[in-house]
Amino acid sequence: QTSNTNPTRWNGTGATIIYPLADRADQVFVRWEYYTGEADRTTTAKTVTIPANSVGHRAFTAKWIDKVPYVVFSDGFTKMTFKYGDKTEDAADPTKSVVTNIGNGSTQTPGWINYSDIKKVTTVVFDESFATATPKSCYAWFYLFKALTSVEGLENLNTGAVTNMNSMFYGCEGLTTLDVNNFDVSKVTNTTSMFRSCTNLTTIYCDNIIEAAFFMQTEYQCPVFV
Repeated sequence: QTSNTNPTRWNGTGATIIYPLADRADQVFVRWEYYTGEADRTTTAKTVTIPANSVGHRAFTAKWIDKVPYVVFSDGFTKMTFKYGDKTEDAADPTKSVVTNIGNGSTQTPGWINYSDIKKVTTVVFDESFATATPKSCYAWFYLFKALTSVEGLENLNTGAVTNMNSMFYGCEGLTTLDVNNFDVSKVTNTTSMFRSCTNLTTIYCDNIIEAAFFMQTEYQCPVFV
């Protein structure tokens, strides 16, 4: 985790001043740190109001941490959610398991690949926050997720920088349909075994004929693309 500062200073009396805090694409706001003239203070509010009739010098510093892509396993390991942001709250929840290694190397397997509990996952969700993440690889993301029946929010998966989709859905026997209309495969060079052993996957929705032809090169008795 890293942080940086954005100091704002104020001198004056008898005024109420609000400091708006703009969102950042690649960082998450953590807190304001400031000095009241009497003591150091902190607040997690995105705006800071200086009380009327205050006297003295205020030095405000905004603290940020870099956003990270991560995965949350919840609901007894039956649900897997992709997120992008600050993992602190999810990591502190004892009912959840958090993995930050999503396998961004071209052949790097994700951190959950050897988890025995992945066989319990029935639902995968791409949270809205993940839409601004730019993974480089989807290699073996759902390898042998045999109980997986639903993939939600695929529109929040930005594949524009992805080069490797090898074995992405390998062995997902529970999937019957999949909608990949939003997939950008312009940089993908490897789709080997992408749908291999998806024995019940009969339909893939893909409205781009070029991308459909690209996916059909995978080592699998290809499902029907519509």
